[in-house]
Amino acid sequence: MAGRGLGFWRRFAVIVVKPFVTVFTRRTWKGAEYLPRTGPAVIVANHISHADPLALAHFVYDAGRWPQFLVKASVFKVPVVGALLTKVQQIPVRNSGKGVYLSSVDPHELQANLKWTSASQLHGAYANVKP
Repeated sequence: MAGRGLGFWRRFAVIVVKPFVTVFTRRTWKGAEYLPRTGPAVIVANHISHADPLALAHFVYDAGRWPQFLVKASVFKVPVVGALLTKVQQIPVRNSGKGVYLSSVDPHELQANLKWTSASQLHGAYANVKP
């Protein structure tokens, strides 16, 4: 992703997060060829651990895109973490008290949060599917 004009905060996030994810995950990634190189896209994954967003972000980043996730709004209140999420343009969403599910997100709030993003962004969401 070199030379993609990441800016200071995105580059900082890559320098901090990518080595950690590389060391602590086993990567057998498939399907990067299905991610469009440019233009809008949505990627949805099942969320089973707190490390999932970091691993998926690594996958998307290595595929040549900058990932933007819908993130539970309460995470933005965590000192340092919330500030970094804002700087790297992640998208806060409030939940209905029963979990952060796309069906429980206020569509007007989601639309307002997505307005400032470029139409060429790749957005990620987690399905939170439980067996």
